Amino acid sequence: MKIIAITGGVASGKNLVAKIFEKFGAKTFDADDEVHKLLKSDLETINQISKIFPQTKINNQISREILGKIVFENKQNLKVLEQIIHPLIRQKYQDFIDYNQINDQKIVILNIPLLLENQAQGFKYFYDYLVTIKCDKKTRKQRFIARYKKHILNNNPNPEIDDLQIEKRFEEIVKIQIDDETRLAKSDFVIDNNSDAHFAEFQVKKILNQIL
Repeated sequence: MKIIAITGGVASGKNLVAKIFEKFGAKTFDADDEVHKLLKSDLETINQISKIFPQTKINNQISREILGKIVFENKQNLKVLEQIIHPLIRQKYQDFIDYNQINDQKIVILNIPLLLENQAQGFKYFYDYLVTIKCDKKTRKQRFIARYKKHILNNNPNPEIDDLQIEKRFEEIVKIQIDDETRLAKSDFVIDNNSDAHFAEFQVKKILNQIL
């Protein structure tokens, strides 16, 4: 079984690339999805986080919006959150790997937004290949704003949307991420995602042809 880790800046297209790999039979471990489940329904996690950040608990679950604002504006808060979340995510990842090995899965995708940043802090994830999604900052910012607005509209039919506040959140996330040069230096493969999904799929096919 080959494990392919995906990395890239915020809104670079990691989820898109993961879905393309899935189109060719891969199974994906999506850390964001797992975190969302913990924040929504895992009582122990909810209690741990709300004890430290009480303002985040709303309707017996953790508000991702409020939590994001707290941790992205303060690196120390982010470290505290990571100490709670990452051991749980690593265990879920190991369970995912074990299950797919037993079932003779050929390719699995590891999609963790801050993969390299977490490794630098001692949170290790094993993989065979590292794929960096490369996309210029202007395009990523546009995608982030569009995605953020969609998320807000889905949760509030009459929202007050401030593009400057969304851009501020984007820059806060960029600050805690390593730069593309560092990612590229560590990568086995690079996917240019400045174009469209068809071009991304073409590049995924090339990668699969090399490793299978």
